[in-house]
This record gives sequence, C-alpha cells and structure tokens, in this order.
Amino acid sequence: MSLPSGFRSLVAAAALVAATSACSSPNEPGAFHTEVTLRPGDVTAVASTPLRIGFERVAADSRCPATALCVQSGDAQVVFNVSVAGSGAAEIRLRTVGGTTGQDLIASVGGYELSIAGLQPYPETTTPIPSSDYRVTVSISRE
Repeated sequence: MSLPSGFRSLVAAAALVAATSACSSPNEPGAFHTEVTLRPGDVTAVASTPLRIGFERVAADSRCPATALCVQSGDAQVVFNVSVAGSGAAEIRLRTVGGTTGQDLIASVGGYELSIAGLQPYPETTTPIPSSDYRVTVSISRE
C-alpha cells in the first residue's frame, strides 16, 4: 500500500522531531544546556539535573565602567554554593570573562560544567553597585 506524498512527509517530519527530542533529553546521557538567572540569596534546583545552585555574593567587581576608558576590561568574581543530589554544598568561585588570568571561568560539578553567561547590572560609573542589585546568569552544560 502506497501512502500519499504529503502524508509521507508528515510522518517523516514527526519521526525527525521525535528523534531530535529524544537526543536532547537532559535525563539521558548526552548533550545538555540550560541557563538560570539568580539574585543574591537565591537557591534553585536546576531542572532535570541533580544540581542545586545558590548565588551567595559578588566577591569582587573590577569591570571597567561604561563611562571610563580602561587599559583592561576587568572582571567580576561570583561566589556560589553548589550541591549534587542532596550532598553538602560546596563553595565555587567563578569569574566573568574579561580578566587577565583566564582562571575560574568554568567549574565542573557532578558531570556538568558551570560558567557565568552574564552579570548585571554593568557598572556605569565607579560608584559601587549595591549587592542586592546584582543578577547572575549561570550556564549549565554537559557534553
């Protein structure tokens, strides 16, 4: 029995969507990526992972203000508490991109890589940013 051409295309498209969804499921081994945005004091369970991430504080912020002319772009160091599947939380310090050392840009925890995708607000002047104003976006991925 031969199927109409349009129906075959629909079946093929449905099969492709099902296969793509199965490959990207965060519950199965394979690639995974998500981002979460936190305020100081926030703790969140990262959906479909065994991770819980808490944003403790910005320990240092030397990013070059938007109104200044700087030799270096600077960076910020952010402190997190991260636990895996109910284990005790460990302190992790990550830096934003822009510093001269290139250290602490990625942390590996429980088979996942954590990095800072963004830290807001960006300093406009040299006036310190109130700690409660910060928002950090954390990138969580697994290959």
